[in-house]
Amino acid sequence: MKNLVFILFFISSCFSFGQSPVYIHLTEKDGLPDIEFYDMLEDRNGFIWFAADKGLFRYDGKEFKSYSNASKKGLSVFELFEDEKGRIWCTNISGQFLYVENDKLHTFIDVSDNLKGSLANYKIINKALIIFGDGQIIKVSLADGSKKVISQKEKSVIGSPFSVPDGILFKDEKDIFKLDFNFEKTRVATATALFEDLTAKNAIPTKKTTIFQVGERLFFFHTISKENIFYTLSRKSNTLHKTRTPEILKSCLITRVIELNDKLWFLTSTGAHVFKMTNNELLYEQTYLSNEFVTKIVIDKDNNYWLTTLRNGVFIITNIYVENYNIQKSVSNVSTLEKIDEQTFAFGTVRGDIGLYNLYNNDIKILKSSSGSKVSSLSYNAYYHKLYISHDTDAYELDLKTGFFGSRLNGVGAKDLVIKGRDTLLIIGGGKSYFVARNDLEKRISFTYTLTKKRAYAGFYDKTLKNTYIATIDNLIQYDRKLIAHKILYNGAPILGKQITQTRDGIIWISTFKDGVFGIRGNQVIRHFSTDNDLVANEIVAITSDENNLWIATNKGIQLINRTTGAIKTLTKRDGIPSYKISGMIVFEDHIVCASNVGIFSVDKEKTFYSRPLPELYFTAIKIADTDTVYKPNYKLAHDQNSVRLDFRANSFQSSEHIVYQYKLNAEPFTSLDKGVDYLDLKNLKNGTYNLKLRAKNRYNNEVSPLQHISFVIALPFWQQWWFILLTLLSVVLIVYFYVRSIITKRKRLQLIEVKQLQQNNRLTSLKLENLRSQMNPHFIFNALNSIQEYIVLNQKDLASDYLGKFADLVRKYLNHSNKGSITLREEIDCLQMYLELEKLRFEDKLMFSITVDNSLDTHEIMIPTMLVQPYVENAIKHGLLHKKNQRELTILFQHSKTKNTIQCQVMDNGIGREKAGEIKNSRNPAHASFATKATDNRLQLINLNRVHKVGVHIKDLKDSNDNALGTEVTIEIPYKI
Repeated sequence: MKNLVFILFFISSCFSFGQSPVYIHLTEKDGLPDIEFYDMLEDRNGFIWFAADKGLFRYDGKEFKSYSNASKKGLSVFELFEDEKGRIWCTNISGQFLYVENDKLHTFIDVSDNLKGSLANYKIINKALIIFGDGQIIKVSLADGSKKVISQKEKSVIGSPFSVPDGILFKDEKDIFKLDFNFEKTRVATATALFEDLTAKNAIPTKKTTIFQVGERLFFFHTISKENIFYTLSRKSNTLHKTRTPEILKSCLITRVIELNDKLWFLTSTGAHVFKMTNNELLYEQTYLSNEFVTKIVIDKDNNYWLTTLRNGVFIITNIYVENYNIQKSVSNVSTLEKIDEQTFAFGTVRGDIGLYNLYNNDIKILKSSSGSKVSSLSYNAYYHKLYISHDTDAYELDLKTGFFGSRLNGVGAKDLVIKGRDTLLIIGGGKSYFVARNDLEKRISFTYTLTKKRAYAGFYDKTLKNTYIATIDNLIQYDRKLIAHKILYNGAPILGKQITQTRDGIIWISTFKDGVFGIRGNQVIRHFSTDNDLVANEIVAITSDENNLWIATNKGIQLINRTTGAIKTLTKRDGIPSYKISGMIVFEDHIVCASNVGIFSVDKEKTFYSRPLPELYFTAIKIADTDTVYKPNYKLAHDQNSVRLDFRANSFQSSEHIVYQYKLNAEPFTSLDKGVDYLDLKNLKNGTYNLKLRAKNRYNNEVSPLQHISFVIALPFWQQWWFILLTLLSVVLIVYFYVRSIITKRKRLQLIEVKQLQQNNRLTSLKLENLRSQMNPHFIFNALNSIQEYIVLNQKDLASDYLGKFADLVRKYLNHSNKGSITLREEIDCLQMYLELEKLRFEDKLMFSITVDNSLDTHEIMIPTMLVQPYVENAIKHGLLHKKNQRELTILFQHSKTKNTIQCQVMDNGIGREKAGEIKNSRNPAHASFATKATDNRLQLINLNRVHKVGVHIKDLKDSNDNALGTEVTIEIPYKI
């Protein structure tokens, strides 16, 4: 009655499910450019190409790129093909044939007039495009695009072409033909049976005849009235005969038949059906994606299986030997596993459900708990065929023979349940760990024995040595057969264990939260596995033994350690592992079963592991100084081109998840870039030679791809290059040389100028003295003294004193001016006034003179050369007025010439003129030269020396209309300074 009441808490249900590979489903949410695909191809460089409803696309492991051009009609493309030049071909419903070359889509030819809207098949052989349309075959030269119709029959439906080593096979009406490499068409077999089926009453052909080959055997099939009919070619009679059509293929729509790894893949509207040919019979093996319309399958260079669908995107199987158990989604979050036997395992879920899975027939029995609390631990007692179950809120037994639930256990919320013998159970609890023993047929509790009251995570009982191990929150403890506790330390530090298992050689293995795995014999650590010796991570989530080997699940992958060879193999998501959140692992003969947050999956112990060489790295873009640059292995750059950005890629599915890029610059060690970073930005590089090496490295082991090399030399700035430095030094030397030379030359020139100036000053001094002599000539002095004597004799003391004073003042001024280079205009006028007054006395008042000065002239500020005007005034008196008896008149006029910025001094007399004066002079002493005139001319030349604005003298003879002399006019142009 007690058992009956307890079972009411559960609802039992049974299901039958199978296993399927772990798929990655790509849709538009994942960046897929379309969900409707017609064809797919992997090219020689590892790019995956897609022919889709929305166009042509290429996938490089990270991104999808679209290809189109202006002449392309519509979006959809079909039938992908790579030719010997690496060009990717496709066609469309509009009769265009296109290809991609140099990363651009080109339209090769448009034969829409021939095809009239039908989608044609094509092949490329012997440098020609062969188009198979309705009732015609067209050959197009790849060299010049010229067309030639090879075969043409109205209302004939040509079957899909099939490539064979010596040509192309195709069906045309009643016969099978071959088109050889010389484009000759020959009949190779008759297809009477197929033709009769096609032309039978009520027959409705819905698809072209398709050919596929298995070994040496050719098969043909045709869809008639929605039923697929298979034929095989008899080599003896060269005729087609009907053969058995597999039941699963009879009514589905077959899009392609592809041979992969000695198996035939029929891609249909009901999934991808896999067959194997045995004894000339197609034997069904498995179906993939049974609910999808599969259009193409490709196995890429990394052994990923790509399957395109017509309406639901792309599915990828990264490892066909990692399979999901198709259990209900509601019970997929599995918290624990327990092996029952070689055919059965039990599992518990986070929601509290218990499941029993039969590997033989894939039956699942689900026991749904009404409590809904997490199943924390399962333990199977093979002696009584009972399963001990612990929830977070409950614990009980399940009798697997009867299906009834038995007594409740004390192990509520147990982290681990460990069987010790037939009747003793070790319960590892959240608050304590203890033994529970039963000793009668009713299995009632007889005693309990507590080992520790600390929180613990796992326990293990060594049946051989009778030792018990418990991993507590702060220590790993061994209890010997006398239950004496021994703490196990590693390098003096405690071991924080999570799970415990044992290999056949008796070594106890402890997985830890963050320190890897420890191997223990007795109470001593004898082995330690960590990231230092090839574990992918130190955080261990699950561990189990397989004979002497270890299966270890980490937060970065599942690893198998072969303890005999020391080899470590790794499985990651790249290898098909659906999740790293592993809650348990159990080992069977040829596979292991893993529980995770996304369900239960199995791993084939042998076939799952295979080598996946890392894809070669290649450059996608190069920028130098922010300018796109064509790739070259070597660059020579100017000093201001010292920033380089390199974008690169490795063509591999989800490469960013399992690849990290590394670079090495010159002798530096390799540096890893962050996850997902596929570019290198080098800025502010100094001048010099840089040898850069790039590679892709597996994130989970030490596998690396082949190196990519690129080098660049950054030149010195021109001002740091040897030729510039040499030129600069030479320039400095020349500049110093010419500078010193110029200084020496300048000094010599200054010295010369100083000498000349001294000479000039001496001459000027001499000329001043000569002028002074001329002004103080004996005649003038004699006359002056005579006049003074006469005033004295006549007792005219006042006049004598006045005259003597003026004479003394004039002599003093002349002597004073003789030491100056220039005097003011006022001083010059005053001297002239004094001189003329003395001369007037000498001429007994028979000399009339006037000195007129322009009011605009500031006579006190304007400076003029010393004794410049007086010699010309003296000449006017001496040579012009002296020989005239009466009305002697002398006019001196000082004016300002604004146009020339000079003082214009005019000395005018009404004397006898220069001509008459010359005659008198010559009659008296022809050889005598005027001393005063000559001194004045010489002095004028010295004054004008080195002057920009020179003193000018112009002499004009004044005459009347009868050419009689009226006097002389001397005009002196004097540049002045203030």
